[in-house]
Amino acid sequence: MGRLRWKDFQEAADVRRAIQVSLPEAATSADVKRFGVEQQFECSEMLDGVIYCSTPARSGLHFVSAKWLIKFYFTGDHVERIEVEKGLIGL
Repeated sequence: MGRLRWKDFQEAADVRRAIQVSLPEAATSADVKRFGVEQQFECSEMLDGVIYCSTPARSGLHFVSAKWLIKFYFTGDHVERIEVEKGLIGL
């Protein structure tokens, strides 16, 4: 799979769906890390059952940068849920 154009997404729900269909069913932390590398996300190591990732997003405001902030929640080593929000990161 090629790299998706994350800046083209407007809604967090669409980003979440794109991630869900890109990951294997019963995805593990290794799957999330591999996906993050393929998509050039900035990702943390797992901390308290969560991997935090981000990638540039379009802000819609001039001179303001934004990122998609993505949280992968795990039960054991399997993704339980994914949360996505757009965060403004400054001028």
